[in-house]
Parts: sequence; structure tokens; C-alpha cells
Amino acid sequence: PYDTGQSTRDRVSSINHRFQISPALSGNVQLYNANSHTQATLTDPNVPSPNGAPFSEQVQTPRLNRLGGMVNLQFETGAHTVTAGFWQEKSKAAAKTEWYQQPLLGEGPPLKATGPFDVYGPAFKTDN
Repeated sequence: PYDTGQSTRDRVSSINHRFQISPALSGNVQLYNANSHTQATLTDPNVPSPNGAPFSEQVQTPRLNRLGGMVNLQFETGAHTVTAGFWQEKSKAAAKTEWYQQPLLGEGPPLKATGPFDVYGPAFKTDN
């Protein structure tokens, strides 16, 4: 009985470089970025719209961004191989939930699950 929807945009990028310093010493460097932006919605029966409609549209927008890099060196001597490396990553995450007004019965179509959501006005409630 409740309308739900979700749209997600994920992006991943990476660049990698292998190098040879000497016949026995080589290495690898990799940089990467990954981000995800999601918009998940549901018609919320627990939060009525300010106009008196018994439902509102709850819109959750979590976001995640990761940026990092790795480097390693490999040394070969005879029958032995020694490898050492380092990895560093910075990650940011944020989430917001907003509620948008649904129309009263007979005053217009309900909001679509994938937006736009401000058809009947801006968000009337926000949680971060």
C-alpha cells in the first residue's frame, strides 16, 4: 500500500602505475576514488503532511566518498622476495532525511517515488 523508490549514482575511478627501479626492485602506485549518492523514498504513514494529508513523502539521501592510494615496493634477491607497502584512505559520509507534503485526496496526484518532491512545497521537516 505504500509507494517506495530508489535511485543510486555510483562512480569509481582508479589509476595504476607499475615501475621498475632496478632488475631486483620494482613497485606499484595506485590512486582511487569511489562515491555513492543514493535517494531512497517511501510514503510515510507516521508523519502526516502539514496540509492535513495523512501521509508525507520521506526522502533519505545518504552520500559516501572515498579517496585513497596504495604504494608497494618489491625486492627480489635469489630465492627470496620481500614486499612492503602502504595504504591510505580518506572517507566522508553524510546522510539527510527530509519529509515533503503529499496532496489531499482530490487535490492532485501523489508525489512520484523518484521525484520531484517539492511539487507541493519545500521540505517541511529535516533530520541530519
